[in-house]
Amino acid sequence: MNSQAESLRAFVGLRTAEPWRASDDRVILVAGARGGSGASLIAAGIALAAAGEGRRTLLVDGNEEVGALHHLLGVTPQVGLGALRGGTRDPHAAVGAVAGPLDLLAGGPGKEGAERGSAPPFAPGERRAVFRRVAQLYRNYDVVVLDAGASLDGVIAAGMPGLRRCLAVTGAEPAAVASAYAMLKAIDATWPGAPVDLVVNRHDDVHARTVFDQVQHAAGRFLARAVSFGGAVPHDDGLQAALIAGQPLVEAATGTTAAVAIDAIASRLMQELDHHARRSMAPFRPIRRP
Repeated sequence: MNSQAESLRAFVGLRTAEPWRASDDRVILVAGARGGSGASLIAAGIALAAAGEGRRTLLVDGNEEVGALHHLLGVTPQVGLGALRGGTRDPHAAVGAVAGPLDLLAGGPGKEGAERGSAPPFAPGERRAVFRRVAQLYRNYDVVVLDAGASLDGVIAAGMPGLRRCLAVTGAEPAAVASAYAMLKAIDATWPGAPVDLVVNRHDDVHARTVFDQVQHAAGRFLARAVSFGGAVPHDDGLQAALIAGQPLVEAATGTTAAVAIDAIASRLMQELDHHARRSMAPFRPIRRP
């Protein structure tokens, strides 16, 4: 079994959690089952689709060291997530406009931080403190999309202030499927009952359904819980070539098969958020940690 899956499984035994409660903020957390799964591209596509519907949307890059979203969107942030350590910077200073109602809180240190030189990655407690402060921004937006990456600590820290839905992005290779199940297990141990959708990237619907059936079967048998099929995003050579050539995602993705698939995923998510907004929501209570 790969090291990512092993570390996720080891994590499960350390958690003491309360049942999940939906956040008042409309937060969608996107997690990669493993590095290179394409979670950043899908998170950015969902945020662009939400903003395209006229929703005030915040896209958050959870990688404080580098971050990929500002490159995908073709912007140069002055301040990034990495600059928020220590509590001295206002999180509002790290938010920049992208286009229309879409804002980005970029990953990495930002231009200012890069000029000061490299900094060590966040410690676990430091990362959670930063995301608690970032969560102060959420009330200003209709939708928040968190690109939490594939690091378990990053996923848990990003989701602690509250969330409505988790998307786990995976490939179809056996190691990726194992990591997807292990990620689901860790999320369920931290937020029992939190809704999780499995999105299979770079594969057609037939292959994606096979992957989903495997994870769903394991989740039902060993976790006694359900997982939803979030959709399939096909491999798209045209999109990849445009991104490699340096086109921003909003231009590169226009009319591509991958963009159409991501738009369909986003449309369904927005409908679910609107549906739940019409119901009274119990407040989210983050789990207590030693």
